[in-house]
Amino acid sequence: MKTKNIIILTTIFIASLIAFFKFIGIYTEWIWFESVDYLEVYKTILFSKIGIGIASSIFFIVFTAINIYLAERITKSNNKEYFKVVFGMVFFIGLLYGAIASSAYKTLLFYLN
Repeated sequence: MKTKNIIILTTIFIASLIAFFKFIGIYTEWIWFESVDYLEVYKTILFSKIGIGIASSIFFIVFTAINIYLAERITKSNNKEYFKVVFGMVFFIGLLYGAIASSAYKTLLFYLN
């Protein structure tokens, strides 16, 4: 088996494990909030986290990608593979940025209320 295939399969496996354990946590809290009749509160928290995470990820990825694209145009670089790798890293870091930013849901909810 090629090294590239092993890396891809390992990445998919790790991402699946992370998603599975995240789902277990969300489902457990969903059941608990439902049992104490505060499911609407949990839905507000959950959707706020998801919305902030997606919005901040998109903002980070687009802003950084535009800057990298402009830098590539200004330098007139011929190394396209380098910029593909950089864009991949920007996408990954953007997802991490969104995950971190989603923890600020309380600030947004306090501001909106």
